[in-house]
Amino acid sequence: RETVNMEKAIAESNRLKPAFVVICGDLVNKPGDLAQIAEYKRIAAKLDPSIKLYSVSGNHDVENVPTPESLALYKQHFGEDRYTFRSGSIFGIVLNSSLIKDPSLAPQEAAAQDVWLQKVLEVAKKSRAKHIMVFVHHSFFLADPNEPDQYFNINTERRKYYLDLFQKYGVKQIFAGHYHRNAYG
Repeated sequence: RETVNMEKAIAESNRLKPAFVVICGDLVNKPGDLAQIAEYKRIAAKLDPSIKLYSVSGNHDVENVPTPESLALYKQHFGEDRYTFRSGSIFGIVLNSSLIKDPSLAPQEAAAQDVWLQKVLEVAKKSRAKHIMVFVHHSFFLADPNEPDQYFNINTERRKYYLDLFQKYGVKQIFAGHYHRNAYG
């Protein structure tokens, strides 16, 4: 089913010809499964080369609680788990939200991402991009920033820290994929 759905999404992207496509995580179902990684890459290669594809790491890609090993495996097969891109008036920031959701087994990587994010937000603000957008896997919240903690959102303490940070730097759009349904907040 995932193969069929992704092939449809790639075909539709090719028809619409956007400047870029972002897949917000769970590129595979089973972390480290080489056959699933190969299938993702096979289908992704069907995207028109004029359309840039940005992949975001999800919990199925780096584990629910990422480790230095699971992060290294992701980077080996997909590239960096945090990066920026520019497309017209958009300054895109891709984060590894699994490190935000539960950094307990990779605290150094999570801390490095936080330091990196602070620097990147400064760069984004100085770039005068019309839109600073963040792309993650886990939603910071589904409907309300004050909603209770649950499996599908980032816990309240971390949520508040990041939402305050994003507000300070003018981030108005955050896109996530973990919920597997539509939600707007």
